Amino acid sequence: MTHDYKRNGTTTLFAAFDVLEGIVIGRCMQRHTHQEFIRFLNAIENQVPANKQVHVVLDNYATHKHPKVIEWLGRHDRFTFHFTPTSASWIYAVEGFFAKLTNRRLKRGVFHSIIALQAAINSFVKEANQNPKPFRWTKILLLPCSIRPIVIFDQNRGRGPMTQGIKWPVKTREIHNVVFDSSVWNDFKFRADDIVIATWAKSGTTWTQQIIAQLLFSGEEGLPVADMSPWLDLRVPPKEEKLSSIEAQTHRRFIKTHLPVDALLYSPDAKYIFIGRDGRDVAWSFYNHWEKANATFYDALNNTPGLVGLPIGKPPATAHQYFVEEWLDNIQRPDSLSIGQVMTSFWHTTKSWWDIRALPNLFFLHYANLKADLPAGIRQIASFLGIPIDEDRWQVILDHCSFEYMKANATDTVPLGGAFWDGGAQTFIHRGVNDRWRGSLSDAESLRYEQIAEHELGKECAHWLRTGQYIGQPGSVRTWSRSSASS
Repeated sequence: MTHDYKRNGTTTLFAAFDVLEGIVIGRCMQRHTHQEFIRFLNAIENQVPANKQVHVVLDNYATHKHPKVIEWLGRHDRFTFHFTPTSASWIYAVEGFFAKLTNRRLKRGVFHSIIALQAAINSFVKEANQNPKPFRWTKILLLPCSIRPIVIFDQNRGRGPMTQGIKWPVKTREIHNVVFDSSVWNDFKFRADDIVIATWAKSGTTWTQQIIAQLLFSGEEGLPVADMSPWLDLRVPPKEEKLSSIEAQTHRRFIKTHLPVDALLYSPDAKYIFIGRDGRDVAWSFYNHWEKANATFYDALNNTPGLVGLPIGKPPATAHQYFVEEWLDNIQRPDSLSIGQVMTSFWHTTKSWWDIRALPNLFFLHYANLKADLPAGIRQIASFLGIPIDEDRWQVILDHCSFEYMKANATDTVPLGGAFWDGGAQTFIHRGVNDRWRGSLSDAESLRYEQIAEHELGKECAHWLRTGQYIGQPGSVRTWSRSSASS
């Protein structure tokens, strides 16, 4: 150690080693608690075919026997743990990989940040998997390190466990305009534990991003959620820059999209959450979003190179005028796109997700239900995503997901800290309430909206979008509603 040595931090590498094929599944995480271990087990669960038994050989580290881990095993009966005593030679199958990593990539390396260290590790894992070699017993390699390895014995690798006999959505078109570039999905490389948050804009997207960030990081303060959870199909910044940034992330990734199902790639291995909200509430919130946007915002969209089609114009004078012209009368502008036209059809986007609601990796969430019972909603999201809740931090997580906290700390969750809106980030996190349209829409206008909704979506979907409740039983749909909040 030299006089100018500086410690920039540490990382924990979880690794699963396929001894028959030589493939390594690696994940760098901030800590080595039972929460991170369960996240890694979920990643393995998604990558091992459902018809395979998984035998995990691992050491007696206390985290591996945490009560929450035992509960996880109870829900995943194809997993069997084989604990070994200290210094048992079984573990050295994966320790050999750690030795190569240390000697060939990390030893004598200089890393000025944890991100740089993790990038080096991830690069080595990727390169090793391009030319995997089955493990051969030769000699024991002793590697003094704090990494806790696990070894996965499975002869056959394949896609996630939910792919058998299911017809998965297929991308059939591209959407490219002043706001969208759906072609970015063609180059996006999924990881087994990715989370995709899907909405039509102003339906609770940022709220859901905040909830997931708080669950993943156990109520941590000051999380830069807008940077951690990017809008993938927004056409700015350029997709090469965006994809590179996302690929460098080492935490469990959670990204957002505002596209319909037919314009993105749908992965059987990822988890998807679709959030719905009554269209009238969406319209009033969406109008505020664009009406408060400043000249810098419009300049970024209209004048960034690569514009396809017409630029976007300013919204009408009032939210009521916007709703009547664009939601009820569908008036088209000749020289620019209206604020509604830059987005995909609200009806088509909602219907496209509704039509695949029975898929096992899709969860339906409604804005009104989150407003009615936030604690129950957060627990349902955590359960679907397989994120264990740190009960000691539960109240902090709840507080950080409240509207009051998000408004007071809006610069952390809003893109560019709110620089695109008059009034800053707190304009983006506006009021967070429903029914602002009441008193503005006449009974006839409101009824006309409901008739259009039922015509475009069908009776069941329109009812769910309006109320958050299903007509009858939701069947195989993975969802949460106020009626099931206590279950």
